[in-house]
Amino acid sequence: MQPFWAAWLSISLMLLCQARSQVRREHVRHIHSRPQGKVAQVEVKWRGSLGQESIAGGTPKEDYADGRPPPAYDILVLNQELTALREAGPSNEDEMLVSNLPEKRMSKDASEDQICAPTALGGERLVGDPAYQAQVQRGQVAASSKGIIFAGLMRDVGDSVGSLVGLLHKTGQAFARYHTIIVEGNSKDSTKANLEKECNFKQVSCFNLDIKQFARRIQGQGNPSRVRHFTALRQVLLEKVRRFVAISDAGPAAWHFLVMFDGDLLADGSQGFHPSAIHALLGLQTPSIASSVQDVAEVSTTSSFAEAPWDLVCANQLANWPEPGRYRDVFAFRNESWKSDYMALLARDQYFKGNKLLPVKSCFSGMGLYSMRAIQESGCNYTYEDEVVCEHVAFHKCLSRHGHGKIAIYPPWAVRVNDHGVVRQSCATIGGPAFLLHEPHLPKYVPRPAPAPFIPRSGGSHRRAPQKPRRKAGRSRR
Repeated sequence: MQPFWAAWLSISLMLLCQARSQVRREHVRHIHSRPQGKVAQVEVKWRGSLGQESIAGGTPKEDYADGRPPPAYDILVLNQELTALREAGPSNEDEMLVSNLPEKRMSKDASEDQICAPTALGGERLVGDPAYQAQVQRGQVAASSKGIIFAGLMRDVGDSVGSLVGLLHKTGQAFARYHTIIVEGNSKDSTKANLEKECNFKQVSCFNLDIKQFARRIQGQGNPSRVRHFTALRQVLLEKVRRFVAISDAGPAAWHFLVMFDGDLLADGSQGFHPSAIHALLGLQTPSIASSVQDVAEVSTTSSFAEAPWDLVCANQLANWPEPGRYRDVFAFRNESWKSDYMALLARDQYFKGNKLLPVKSCFSGMGLYSMRAIQESGCNYTYEDEVVCEHVAFHKCLSRHGHGKIAIYPPWAVRVNDHGVVRQSCATIGGPAFLLHEPHLPKYVPRPAPAPFIPRSGGSHRRAPQKPRRKAGRSRR
């Protein structure tokens, strides 16, 4: 006879599975009972309170031309568990709404005169070039009349919270106005405690998420719901940005750029980015489009990126292996086709160099600078396609469909992650020569020891035992 607790456990599991299956059947039947050729009822039901598309299942059928719609149960989970986070407001909302008005700048920090770029990508030659130094200065001047929002996700990044918020603060000080919005998701280390200290500043808005079923598993490689989870969080983060822009005292027209970032830029030995790279991007001279037919022959006119921005420019996330300077974020990368190439995801041979924009279809690399115009005019949202399709790819596909497909990678904007060590960088002061930055704290690449050679044992002990002949199917025994 089974013990009481074993019988009780078996009955509980059976009832739980039956209830879950019933919910799934009811939801699936509700979705697939719609008339053919019309927008599904679920696509209307799950639209957000802001009148926008939902995270998943809230887009027309043609949005999944290059993928498949998400499972019905995934749609249910995404929408139900994030309602509270959507409705939440930061504790310092009244204070932060007026913080976006232009403030009188303090005296110029000496570090603003320092510019840096990764050595492996020709950084020593680049930062020492007077033309590049003038480009950075143009970007600093352009930033002083623009508004920028930094928005990112954080989870289990520990003591790197303060350093990252400080780096974003340092970058934002060059702009007329700036604000940082952070969504924290189910951290189990000191991230929440460290974030509370940083969220007291009026330039920072923080939102904490506590969903037990998401907290049980690390949202890393191998998680069966990793992309679904990130899609949900990034959509809520995007809604927080749109809400802030709409109700800020400065007004929607005062915000020109949105930088989406990952919260682990400085975690586990990674070194993040250098602010001068964003200034260089803003000061970059880009070709202008002719304004009339008569000007077609004189299309060589140029303007700064700050005045004629692309819809999205991604950072250049760098690994230190197999060679320093390798482009790392291949999951969000699409170059010639929207369809994912399994072999391309496994490739470790992408290297981007040069002081110019390199057009692609999709990218991210831990940081992406979006034109606020593209974000607002497109009305695009993050939608879930599949666990093998990055949420950034689905979002950028929507941008392209709505006429905002000018997407590129800017190689000097490096995000230095700790992947078999960290790529070194070269720096220079404005008007001075380049030098290799002394960084004794950088994680070093330690090659893994080669496995011991296989030496077969002498004798026949390793030989396979003789096998009995296999009986053919359907043959009767004698």
